[in-house]
Amino acid sequence: MVNPFEKRATEYLRDDEAFLAVVTPEPLSTFFQKPAKEGRLYDRLAMVIGTPGSGKTTLARLFQFTTLRTLLRNRGMTSYKPLIDTLTTCGAIEDERPTLIGGRLPLETEYREFWEFPYPEDLKTGLMIALLQARTVLAWLRNIQASGVPLDQVNIVPRADSDAALTAIGGKAGPALLARAREVELAIYQISAALVPPDVEDIDSEAAAVYRPFDVIEAFQITDGEDELRLRPLVIFDDAHSLHPTQLNELRRWLARRELKVARWVLTRLDALTPSDVLLDRVAGAEEPGLKRTREITVIRMQSNEDRANQRRAFRKMAKDMAGRYLSQMEVFNRRRLHSLGDLLSTTPEVIAPGKRAKLAEYVNVLQRRYSISVERRP
Repeated sequence: MVNPFEKRATEYLRDDEAFLAVVTPEPLSTFFQKPAKEGRLYDRLAMVIGTPGSGKTTLARLFQFTTLRTLLRNRGMTSYKPLIDTLTTCGAIEDERPTLIGGRLPLETEYREFWEFPYPEDLKTGLMIALLQARTVLAWLRNIQASGVPLDQVNIVPRADSDAALTAIGGKAGPALLARAREVELAIYQISAALVPPDVEDIDSEAAAVYRPFDVIEAFQITDGEDELRLRPLVIFDDAHSLHPTQLNELRRWLARRELKVARWVLTRLDALTPSDVLLDRVAGAEEPGLKRTREITVIRMQSNEDRANQRRAFRKMAKDMAGRYLSQMEVFNRRRLHSLGDLLSTTPEVIAPGKRAKLAEYVNVLQRRYSISVERRP
């Protein structure tokens, strides 16, 4: 029997069908539906902030291209219909076709090590951003390949007047994009993995600076059989709290630029916020010169001090649906058709036998006399 709270669902449910069977659409409705309807979820930086175990990574997996394809491939199953409807409301699906190509990139690996290098901050930031972009492109293309679409059926739709930058990222075709992203990743990884950091003059900073796929890519064009899909790219930077605070601020400033056509989310814990950020309900660095939070950043808090009554109701609804989905995966309960946690919890109080009630009353009377408790004080 699996303990659903021991580790992430994304860790022990590798298969998309098994993953989708236990995912509830309620968190999507609670946290993502409103900003999606208001047009604030994909056109600017979205900061998703929550405590450990609140489901940030699980929600991120729902927006990956392979997950969306698996969900739509099994749309005839009634158990998937609520999830499809909710993702449609959130703008990830339209007319039973995906509209996004999401790629999740965990920031728990060597990105923090860039900040330990004896380099100027702008060079460290540039190397990190170039590596993140290269790995994001690789994540998008691998998602497409994993869904069964060959790369020769994939092209990007570049932004207008981006000819030079388009050449620097490898062009429009999927195979060339993949090859160029691998080159950049290898070049920067060799710097980060070196036992002794190379001298600044030995680093090809210009090569890293000109690789800017986020400034070029507007959409992906995919030929899938007879279908032509135009997909908006979405990058999800997960576990951003692993970065150095200054590093996180630089990442946020880069992603907050409104001219980017790539949808971008940053998932982080409350740990990354200072006490003033939490108490004053704002994001650190969000009011720096040239950066206005309300206009350029969408903040989605999975825990908040506002409207506690509605939050409690939403949590009960989410917990009830999650419990039912996990119970249905356990044969011992499924065999007995027990799909609701409430059915397993007894609501009838246990009846005390008359003899035991008399002994209990006598024991209470003895305690009252022993400690000289008056009748008025005894409840």
